[in-house]
Amino acid sequence: MKKTVALLLMCIALSACSKDDESRNDSVSQGRWLSVADDGSRETDVLRVPDIFLVEPTKSVDQVASHEESQSVIALISQLSASDFAAAMAYVPDAPEPVPDDQVVLLFQSETSDTRIYGYHGTEYGSRGIIADFDGKYSYFDLLWPADRGGMEFREQDFDHDGMVETAFCFRGAAGTGVEIYRLVMFDDVEKSGMLTAYEFTPEMQLEQFKDRLQFVLDPETRKLDISKDGVTETMIDWERFGDVSEGDFFGIDCLNQIQYGVDEDGIKMRVGIGILLDQGGPTIFFGAEEGGELCLDIMYSDGVYEIH
Repeated sequence: MKKTVALLLMCIALSACSKDDESRNDSVSQGRWLSVADDGSRETDVLRVPDIFLVEPTKSVDQVASHEESQSVIALISQLSASDFAAAMAYVPDAPEPVPDDQVVLLFQSETSDTRIYGYHGTEYGSRGIIADFDGKYSYFDLLWPADRGGMEFREQDFDHDGMVETAFCFRGAAGTGVEIYRLVMFDDVEKSGMLTAYEFTPEMQLEQFKDRLQFVLDPETRKLDISKDGVTETMIDWERFGDVSEGDFFGIDCLNQIQYGVDEDGIKMRVGIGILLDQGGPTIFFGAEEGGELCLDIMYSDGVYEIH
């Protein structure tokens, strides 16, 4: 009798969200429950399957820093003087020479408003430090920008149609084997204070959105993974036809370690790479877009809040 296992992201919690559970593994988020349907028509008892999990995203150093450390970064860059900003070097993508230590870099200058975004590269914290200048008022943020001269994009427009222009900042975050995560930050004056605040679409927010909007349905018999949004199938991965991938049993889902953004006049697009981890071990196996391993989602922004559509 054919069985289909429905893995709901609603049933998955990150270890960071339940730190009091000391039995939870620090590097993965354990899936606590799976509902099993017989022939897709009759639900049986909910089964505990602790060996299926959602892979936790890799984070940049500023995202895991303590509050005290982040405050130290902010205290450092808030001491920069007017002469430091006057001597700021212009950002040049893919320039061969590295950014010098103790240097302010002008990353973005608005063509329509008095907004400038600076990065700071120092000896103590590297390129952790973003300064937003809005009409002469400075705001300071512990954000790790890519000082190696690549992986940054700014776009200025009215994303939430409130009559005020916001500045979107997309930049490369964590990267490595099986990991390529771009980050999204919106500089906005939500409180109408005359100063900009940085609102990031954090991994925790992404997980909440995935739990609310996405569903993963696994068929262990045919080795197919169906991914739907709001009840409508977005893509399907058939891993039986991919050689050694099909030799292992399904073990986990990775949908938070391959993230990219595209920003244009039509808004914000989020491209999500989908991978699976098998019980035979080895790295997560990601599939190309032509193999069903990519989701393209619209991201709506309004007053510091992001939503997947």
